Amino acid sequence: MSIRYLRFARDGLILAIGTMLAASCGGGNTPPAQYTIGVTVEGLVGSGLVLQDNGGNDLAVAANGSFVFSAAVASGSAYAVTIKTQPTGPLQTCVVANAAGTVGSANVVNVAVTCTTNTYSVGGSVGGLGGSGLVLQDNGGNDLAVAANGSFVFSAAVASGSAYAVTIKTQPTGPSQTCVVANAAGMVGGANVANVTVTCTTNTYTVGGSVGGLGGSGLVLQDNGGNDLAVAANGRFMFSAVVASGSAYAVTIKIQPTGPSQSCVVANAAGMVGGANVANVTVTCTTNTYTVGGSVGGLVGSGLVLQDNGGDDLAVAANGNFIFSTAVASGSAYAVTIKTQPTTPSQTCVAANVGGTVAAANIANVALTCTLEPGRFAYVAGSAIYCYAVNAVTGALAALAGSPCDSGQGMSGVAVDPSGRFAYATLNASNEVRAYVINSATGALTAIVGSQLNGGGGNPVDIAVDPLGQFVYMANYAGSISAFSFDSTTGVLTAVSGSPFATAPAAISGQVPGANSVTIDPTGKFLYSAINQGNDISGYLIDPTTGALTPITGSPFPAGNVPMTVRVDPSGRYAYVTNANSNNISAYSINSSTGALTQIAGSPFSSGGLFPTGLAIDPSGGFIYVTNLNSNNVSAFLINSGTGVLTPISGSPFPSGAGPIGASVHPSGKFVYVSDNGAGTVTAYAIDSASGVLTPISGSPFAASGTGVGGTYAIAISN
Repeated sequence: MSIRYLRFARDGLILAIGTMLAASCGGGNTPPAQYTIGVTVEGLVGSGLVLQDNGGNDLAVAANGSFVFSAAVASGSAYAVTIKTQPTGPLQTCVVANAAGTVGSANVVNVAVTCTTNTYSVGGSVGGLGGSGLVLQDNGGNDLAVAANGSFVFSAAVASGSAYAVTIKTQPTGPSQTCVVANAAGMVGGANVANVTVTCTTNTYTVGGSVGGLGGSGLVLQDNGGNDLAVAANGRFMFSAVVASGSAYAVTIKIQPTGPSQSCVVANAAGMVGGANVANVTVTCTTNTYTVGGSVGGLVGSGLVLQDNGGDDLAVAANGNFIFSTAVASGSAYAVTIKTQPTTPSQTCVAANVGGTVAAANIANVALTCTLEPGRFAYVAGSAIYCYAVNAVTGALAALAGSPCDSGQGMSGVAVDPSGRFAYATLNASNEVRAYVINSATGALTAIVGSQLNGGGGNPVDIAVDPLGQFVYMANYAGSISAFSFDSTTGVLTAVSGSPFATAPAAISGQVPGANSVTIDPTGKFLYSAINQGNDISGYLIDPTTGALTPITGSPFPAGNVPMTVRVDPSGRYAYVTNANSNNISAYSINSSTGALTQIAGSPFSSGGLFPTGLAIDPSGGFIYVTNLNSNNVSAFLINSGTGVLTPISGSPFPSGAGPIGASVHPSGKFVYVSDNGAGTVTAYAIDSASGVLTPISGSPFAASGTGVGGTYAIAISN
């Protein structure tokens, strides 16, 4: 049997007409009627949807609408519509309603397929998060606050086929961080998006600020104990190393500036870095100031006033340290001067280390040494010790209150120690030496308790203190030299072991040697004594420790007839002695190593007067003055500094009082004083500094009080 079917579909009605032609049938059952299975599809947006009926008869559906499976189903047979392939692009899930049943007597038209697009979550992971407040967004909304590292998922799913775009809405703070998103955007496919990666890194910021007041060099700052920053000028600064947000910073001064020295301090020095560069650190530098001071020594007067830099007066009343009240800035100059010298008594202070530039420490080495003006007092030995004040300008003498200061039998010699604090006098008749304390203000003498010592030599006539201020020596007319050490604090004398030391034997048999005078060279190494009856000079080496005397090799050294006074010039190169009976002066060169004397060519030199006795040399070593006892005058000579040869000064000899015997030149070199033994006076002269010529001082001669007892002999001038 062959059957042809003709199918029509219109408005869901299927019309089937079948014509069966039975060629050789004899008859049979009529087959069951066939009916179509139709579906209605809604919500389809994807592609690839394939339906099946009864596990076969695929139906591809491309769009929403009504569709009929191609294969009809016999009445009474089952149908079962299923989804063979879900739509993609976007991925959808389609479900079938009225999916199965039994075909009746009509086409099935109530199968309904409803498709919905699938949605998927968007998420990923966060790493490196250290701050708080991180907020993510998807597609410009759906905020997601993230508090910790790990996985995250946005609350709102995204439909397959739709875009997603993850962004940072709020960056973390505390510490400030910058988070970036990888795999941030795309199209949702058919699975959850889980590969969005948020990576956070902590922000770093610079630390800096400003410097003001910087005047020195070498300023070095540090941050957090390192990261040195040399700052050369005022203005902004910034450390090279950045600091992470949430980390501490601490700016300190590693090296303070110098040249000038400064002290810099830091404000807003430390804290925690937040979310911005630190720019408010403030370094303020100020120049250091230092005191200026030093020490004063030798001050006995009052009224000393110092100045620094022409002001800041400082009155100094006593020895010791001093400091000016006004400090001086580092790098600035200081200049200490003496505004007012001390008076009562008058002194001259000189300063060392007086100026310079203040560096980085207090100035404490300014040194002032004050000395009494030289030659303020004169002491004349005779029948007593006559005491005078010396006018520093005119040279005139004025008897001190209480003069004579002491009296005794035959006070023939007087000497003052180099410090000007002690005086010593010989008493010829009583064979003793006396010691005195000199009042630095008034010049008055006060006998030292227990100072009346017997020198042991007999008839002391002259006395000298060594220039180093350790020993006192006394020439004894009996033929010896008495030696004493003296206490530099108290002035007390103590006999040197072995004292007295004998002079050379007298050249004339049966006569005493007659030591007339004693002198010491400026180095304190050699002592010389003129020997009256020996017509020579005894020379000694001085032991610097004990003061003991040892004869110089070759001593005694020949002199003229009856040598009286021997003296050494200030250079220590020449020695001169007056020869009374031969009316001349012997001159010698001194061997600086041995102390031996050698007569200078042309020696002896005529004194120009009769019975030359006393002798004095000016402090410059340029002039020598000789008293002529019997001709009542003073001879003056120029000393040749190269040879020691004496040349008479024009106008010499110069008249004096009666019986001039002793002479002394003022330490200033401006005046010479002569004791007039016969007149009991002191004749005073002004010295012409260029020529050495003598001019009597107004008021000269000056009388010694108490002259009725006797004449005047030796003269000593003291501070």
